[in-house]
Amino acid sequence: MTKKEIRTKVKELYKTHKSDGDWKKIYSLEQYKNSPLIMAYIPSGGEADCIPLIKKAMEENKTVCLPKVISGTSFMDFYILNNSVPLEEQLEKGAFGILEPVCTLPLFDVEKNTKKLFMVVPGVAFTAGGKRCGHGKGFYDIYIEKLRNTGSEIFLCGFCNSFQIFEDIPCEAFDVLMNIVIF
Repeated sequence: MTKKEIRTKVKELYKTHKSDGDWKKIYSLEQYKNSPLIMAYIPSGGEADCIPLIKKAMEENKTVCLPKVISGTSFMDFYILNNSVPLEEQLEKGAFGILEPVCTLPLFDVEKNTKKLFMVVPGVAFTAGGKRCGHGKGFYDIYIEKLRNTGSEIFLCGFCNSFQIFEDIPCEAFDVLMNIVIF
């Protein structure tokens, strides 16, 4: 199947399957437990819900960052949440109508990152071995490459529902593989 066909199939599957992504599996990973910095996402259509994980990380006083698309580009930045303010009060509708952090939050400075980080990566589909099919815009591939170029110690956790696991997904040279996929 092509990535376009996979995206169409998953869109159809969402009509007949309920979300079953289990964020607690992420919470139990040693890499999550040992990371002071968690990068996650607010789910949009076709993505597993990791909001409970975000709230748990905030309660644990971890540094939690969420992405915001830079309008009109193929780039995004991450913003640092304030753990003493409810998550919902730190979000607004952004690009593509997706909830994103308000731009008054501190910008995560990739160049000054000295921490180990754990990134929960959304996707339309994954393989159990770590291949990922996103929405086709390249936002995560570009950002992860930027992080890697700074020497950041990054653990990539793909997160999806069980019906989003495919036996194989075509990959390009720029496609980033996940360290683990949780479904």
